[in-house]
Amino acid sequence: MTIDPTVGRIVLFSPAHDDSELRREYAPFAAIIASIGDRDMVNLTVFGRHGSTHARGYVPLAQGTMVDDPEGAYCMWMEYQRGQAARVDQTAALISRIEAFESVCVRCVEKLREMSAALETTVRPEQPA
Repeated sequence: MTIDPTVGRIVLFSPAHDDSELRREYAPFAAIIASIGDRDMVNLTVFGRHGSTHARGYVPLAQGTMVDDPEGAYCMWMEYQRGQAARVDQTAALISRIEAFESVCVRCVEKLREMSAALETTVRPEQPA
C-alpha cells in the first residue's frame, strides 16, 4: 500500500533527536504537506504542541510504520489514512477478481449457446424445402 503525497494533506511528524525547537518526547506533531520534493520527500509546515508553526524541509515520508533512520526527522501517514488506503487496495483487488470472473462467465455463456445451437441441429435436422 502506497499513498501518493499531495499538497495540503495532513501527516504526523517526528523531529530529529537533535531538533532544538521541537522536542521528540512530544511527538508526533501534526503537519501539513507544503510541497513535494519527490515521492518519498516532502516539505512541511509543522504545528508545535502550542500551535506555533515550524518549517521543515526535505523530510522523508514513511509509507508504513517503519522508518529508515529512526534518529532523524520523518513523517508518516496517520493510522486512519493507512487504513483507508488499504481498503481502497482491497476494493481494487476485489473488483479485478470480479471482472476476471465476469469474463470467464461471458465465455461460458457463449460456449453454452454454441453447444445448444449444435445440439438443436443434431436433434432437429433442417427439413428440405
